[in-house]
Amino acid sequence: MVGRTADHGDEPGSRLLSTRLAGDLMWLAFTLSRQWAPYPKWRGTAFRSLPIAADLADPLTAAAAAPHWRDRESALQSPFCAPAGSASFGLFADRRITMVCR
Repeated sequence: MVGRTADHGDEPGSRLLSTRLAGDLMWLAFTLSRQWAPYPKWRGTAFRSLPIAADLADPLTAAAAAPHWRDRESALQSPFCAPAGSASFGLFADRRITMVCR
């Protein structure tokens, strides 16, 4: 979706979409860590205290800040392509996700 919006000339929409998806991944990190996500004002601070944050902070920041849509899309994909044994979502990847990461 991030690439499709950019391809159709909607760069602001692509940026907003990638930021929204990064926020959704942050919310999922709280869920996987079995911690309640605080309201947005404190979410970033609380996120840093999660064990999973070390693997996700850089990709989520890149997804929100990258200047080109391909970089944002790649950053959004990277938590799902993490090597087995890392604390990020790669642990939960199944074959469908692994195929996307190749």
